[in-house]
Amino acid sequence: MKLKNLKIVGKRFNLRKFRMSDISSIQKHINDKRVYKYTLKIPHPYSLDDAKKFVHKTSYKWKTGKAYQFGIEVDNEIVGGISLDKIDKDNQSATLGYWLGKKHWSQGIMTEASKMILEFAFNDLKLRRINSGVFKPNKASARVLEKAGFKYEGCRIKYVLKDGKTYDQLHHGLLKEDWKK
Repeated sequence: MKLKNLKIVGKRFNLRKFRMSDISSIQKHINDKRVYKYTLKIPHPYSLDDAKKFVHKTSYKWKTGKAYQFGIEVDNEIVGGISLDKIDKDNQSATLGYWLGKKHWSQGIMTEASKMILEFAFNDLKLRRINSGVFKPNKASARVLEKAGFKYEGCRIKYVLKDGKTYDQLHHGLLKEDWKK
């Protein structure tokens, strides 16, 4: 894996910076109630205008170093996204988040993408800790984190409010020294 021109090259797919030319594929893959169900900041329905605003926002965050949001590119099409948000340089930590179009679920893509972005986080950004939280009913997402090496650290009771309903959040963390093992 190499970081080249804001692209992390993998064996089956690449992680790269979002571009304006991606807005239709972002909208196509994210505009699904099943994707929306366990995400916090993705609206539904998801419009092309939402995708355009998202790409602008990711570009700004990238330039300021506040977040690194990568598109997951399979066969030259963006089918998902993975990010390091809430980058805290003082504490050398960040929060991992992700989404993937339904057509690409259960193929190991998100676990592989997580491992790729962790290498970027720990080696290139020199972070020491990555956090992530998932809605308690989202067992598949929790499994992705476990396969990527994260440890379960606890449950935040009624932590998330979405569509008028509260959800528990399963909190996971990964330290650089544990990732190296």
